[in-house]
Amino acid sequence: LSTVENLLDTMAGVKMNLLHLHASDVCRWSVESKIYPNLTNALTGDMGGYYTQEDIKSMISYASERGIRVVPEFDVPGHSRGMLPIISEGLQFCTEGTTQTQLFGDPQNKTLNIIKKLFTEMSSLFTDDEFNIGADETAAKGVCTVQSTFNLEREVLNFVANDLKKTPVGWEEILFDAGAATNSTIVDAWSRHNPGQITATGRRAIDSSSAHFYFTYPAPGGPTGWSKCWYNISETVPAGQEHLLLGGEVSMWTNTYCEINECFLTGPPQVGAPLWPPSADAAFEESVGGMIWPRGFVAAAAFWNYNSSVNPSSTEFTNNIWSLTSQLAARGSKVCPVHCSCNQLTACGKPYLNSTL
Repeated sequence: LSTVENLLDTMAGVKMNLLHLHASDVCRWSVESKIYPNLTNALTGDMGGYYTQEDIKSMISYASERGIRVVPEFDVPGHSRGMLPIISEGLQFCTEGTTQTQLFGDPQNKTLNIIKKLFTEMSSLFTDDEFNIGADETAAKGVCTVQSTFNLEREVLNFVANDLKKTPVGWEEILFDAGAATNSTIVDAWSRHNPGQITATGRRAIDSSSAHFYFTYPAPGGPTGWSKCWYNISETVPAGQEHLLLGGEVSMWTNTYCEINECFLTGPPQVGAPLWPPSADAAFEESVGGMIWPRGFVAAAAFWNYNSSVNPSSTEFTNNIWSLTSQLAARGSKVCPVHCSCNQLTACGKPYLNSTL
């Protein structure tokens, strides 16, 4: 929780006003459920750790005090292996064994009914008007067809809107692959599509372009690493549709910290694996901060005040970013120090953990 609070403090310093909390994936369901307690009780050892319901209430309060909303994402039907601990409740997957990552919308609605119960519980915790169901990177495989995936996603979207009284949100695949997006669904462009293609349908859009705003991998310190973040998110949006573009988003995915590739696939540990165990949480907090900031400051500036005449490599721009970095570091923000490069394991060449040498 302290890592999230530090990120919220830093976000507030640059007017970033929404935390998209990716709360479930192949590794885990990360929020305590009273209905299905084994979702988090099953997280032990190096996989241990989750947010209690009191943690979530505290997080939302902390964010609200800083003018920041918290929108949860519980990713279905893809990226759902974290729900495997409750398969005995009747949850259905498309495939068997180690490939169980995508949920199947079975004709008996066993999967749908479990999702409804969980989303009702989670919706009562997260007070924001938006509720993100993910819906990215699905495929026709095993018993799952494009039609069965469409049906499940559409049922979930309608449930979020009509029963939970929330605005549904999903990644671009919900519109362009399965085609399940309702007219009220907010669509997040990240990979093969852009906001203009979304607003052209009359829907609201978010720009999370992976080419500009994904911080999964480290970048060199200074303009070489941050220049791509100085990007006009409204570039593809036609005149008259700008009101449908809600803003931009940077994404700090932690794939490269997994002890096991993507947390369940066979393969060597990822580069940041020494920081994966709960015992390394303090170092992980430093590392994540160093991966996001200061390039996140450049993205925030572009979201609010993009100007094509500004050169993000100029001396003036660079000095301003270094100055902001120093000011926020002095306030306690975990950032990559000025004139330095940071990666998962080191800042300015110095390891976060001695054991990473």
